[in-house]
Amino acid sequence: HVRLLGVRDVPLEGHVLDISETGMAVQVDEPIPAGQAVTLEFTIAGLGSLRREQWPLYAVAGQVVRMDDLEDFPQGPYRTAGKFMRIPTMVQAQIARFVATPPVRAA
Repeated sequence: HVRLLGVRDVPLEGHVLDISETGMAVQVDEPIPAGQAVTLEFTIAGLGSLRREQWPLYAVAGQVVRMDDLEDFPQGPYRTAGKFMRIPTMVQAQIARFVATPPVRAA
């Protein structure tokens, strides 16, 4: 789950598609121009430690670098790539560990 702040008066809700130590891809219902500064608020199951049965909420300053799927899906949803501009070292380390850990598959 992701919320993009600073784009409109009301935050855009979306879904995290992919994440790395330097940025993330999200899916949102409205187009956001490349170069737009945003605050990404996100939770990802498995990222961080559960507290009271909730995964932690992270907030990171970012910038939209591109939008995909515009030709194939002109009405959305839009795959939007953002890079992290300011990210706490601890959060970046947790993301790196999350990305490097293979997913647990049910038998």
